[in-house]
Amino acid sequence: MQDGRNVDFTITGVSEGERIVTRGNAIRTRQGDSDIIEGLILVGDEKQPHKIVITGNRIEVNRNYGQTVMIYEPGEEIEFDYNTPKGALRLAMYTNDVEIAEDKSRLNIRIAYELRSFGECLSNNILLIEVDDEGKLNGQNI
Repeated sequence: MQDGRNVDFTITGVSEGERIVTRGNAIRTRQGDSDIIEGLILVGDEKQPHKIVITGNRIEVNRNYGQTVMIYEPGEEIEFDYNTPKGALRLAMYTNDVEIAEDKSRLNIRIAYELRSFGECLSNNILLIEVDDEGKLNGQNI
């Protein structure tokens, strides 16, 4: 893909048979060893900033100006606090696998991870990220 190009992207989360799909428009650039996809996603009727940083097989997904940053790296466990109205719940995310496939106009990333609490698996999850520089994913700008 060409540097500085406008791209469409979708992020699909799959957990326990449930699918959540978000769509966005972004600019894709290269900074050193990292591929950066930065733009807006549509969540309901609201546009939210989103940034995806790909460095080797490490994927960082930064949502809404850093309010949520998820890091996926095979074999790594990242702990974080999940805030609820009754207080914070300590959780961990263990990345089982990251698969990256790319051709001249499309990038596909598949991340398999577990959500854990105190070492026990709560759910197995899949995150799919598709990036297309030919505008074939969304059909319209957000």
